[in-house]
Amino acid sequence: MIQTGETWSKRSCKLPLPINLGISERRSEKQRAFALLDALSCSGSLPIQFCEIHAIVGLAHCFENSLIDTVIMQNTSPIDELSRSTLRVASAIFGVSSDEIVEKKGGES
Repeated sequence: MIQTGETWSKRSCKLPLPINLGISERRSEKQRAFALLDALSCSGSLPIQFCEIHAIVGLAHCFENSLIDTVIMQNTSPIDELSRSTLRVASAIFGVSSDEIVEKKGGES
């Protein structure tokens, strides 16, 4: 599980040094950010073009056996298994087949 740290810092052009935010300040800053987004988009009626969103996807891969058993006894590369898992997640996120992702990656090199 991805968890944020206890201390959050806010940096601003107005303040030369970052300030630490408590729980109530975090909540307030989040509300201010969404209010600004709402105002800029006229409550969603104006499209927001040329913007980026950054998301973190946490992924844990569990092997049936230990790493040594996977490599030596099953003669299987754990990296290949991890690659397949990651490919499945990417396929789900981007809504395309795994084959399309592999083709695009191979074509760019």
